[in-house]
Amino acid sequence: MASTDFGAGRIVSYVDFHCEKNNREHRTAEISTKRLIIRRGQTFHITIHFNKNQYDPDNDRIILVAQTGPEPSETSGTKILFPLTDSISKRRWSAVASSFSRGKLSLEMSSSPNAKIGHHTLILQKLSLGQTENYHLGEFVVLFNPWCPEDEV
Repeated sequence: MASTDFGAGRIVSYVDFHCEKNNREHRTAEISTKRLIIRRGQTFHITIHFNKNQYDPDNDRIILVAQTGPEPSETSGTKILFPLTDSISKRRWSAVASSFSRGKLSLEMSSSPNAKIGHHTLILQKLSLGQTENYHLGEFVVLFNPWCPEDEV
């Protein structure tokens, strides 16, 4: 899935997973360039296009959720919540806002080097004025990474 188009009436109108570029950098382009396939412990980029005035970086807080399996849970490591931070961590899931302009939020993200392998769902939680709203951003696949020293496989 190269992108997800949500249409009018939603906070998020479109998500670009930059599949061709990310998959090339993750050595997965030979598998597909139509859906995001990443290797754990390596950075990748996505761009979230918000509908007009639906995100204010000064007042809204974003938490991302990566989850996998039929019953994701934090205790089993199949549901990971991670906020936007100032720098990418090589040890855990993390995300940094690399730019925000005209409703487009570009993120640099990284999965943990021991992230669960398989099909994942990415969810955006927007916290604003004491309310939390969840938005399904799309799906992606996580593979082991023989080029990452921290990946035990």
